[in-house]
Amino acid sequence: LVAAPLANYTQGCMLAFDDPSCNVGNPGFPLRNVLLALRASGLCGDTVEVLAWRDSVLHRQQGGVASRSLIFTVNTTGAVATTEGWTPKPLLGFLKANPKSPVFQVDLKQFLDVKQIAADAVDLNIKLMKWRLMPGLDPEKIQSLRYLMVGSGTLGCSVARVLMGWGARKMSFLDCGKVSHSNPVRQSLFTHDDAVRSRHKAEAAAARVLEVMPDAEVSWSDCDIPMPGHPRSPDVIQREFSKLKDLVDSHDVVFLLTDS
Repeated sequence: LVAAPLANYTQGCMLAFDDPSCNVGNPGFPLRNVLLALRASGLCGDTVEVLAWRDSVLHRQQGGVASRSLIFTVNTTGAVATTEGWTPKPLLGFLKANPKSPVFQVDLKQFLDVKQIAADAVDLNIKLMKWRLMPGLDPEKIQSLRYLMVGSGTLGCSVARVLMGWGARKMSFLDCGKVSHSNPVRQSLFTHDDAVRSRHKAEAAAARVLEVMPDAEVSWSDCDIPMPGHPRSPDVIQREFSKLKDLVDSHDVVFLLTDS
């Protein structure tokens, strides 16, 4: 969002605001604050054409009297004396693109991006635990680490759930098995549909984490972990071992969560 002096725009530019007032002849009080800020910042001239938009449906739902929107012109010269010698402070989040420019910019991502909203809510919940119960907790450290789940069954799903609860977002799943019909009741990252489709456990677990925590950084691998009693050719063992080693080396914390 970029705010520039209204005089920079062509004639016919209008200031529009969401008017909470139901009064037939007068706009709501928020308009006074907006006009005062515009005048003090030098973003408007002596007169401003205003659209006070009113949501008649919303007013009815809230038990109010529906009122038509208003269009009128306001003379702001009376605000000069009020704002003389006063330098307005920019609102939180507003930054100047250039210190010498009257243009302000604001990043609205934290208010409009659903992923960012969810991430902020998760982080705030963890900070509350730190402030109230564990002052020595370092949630940023937990969130910065990369976690590898070797095994994506009952243990892998449970550990991943706990990690998400502590704000961990960087995790990888490793499992060569597929979701069976007996898994969803015990393994919280799987559904009946995963079993019907016979999805790889690691793939389904990674997909479910993203559904729960959309800003997570998740990957998966169906690496076949060599196990006693399950013979493999030397070439296959060497290939899978190299893949496993690369995964372990690229993560900070490794959970051994296989059931055998």
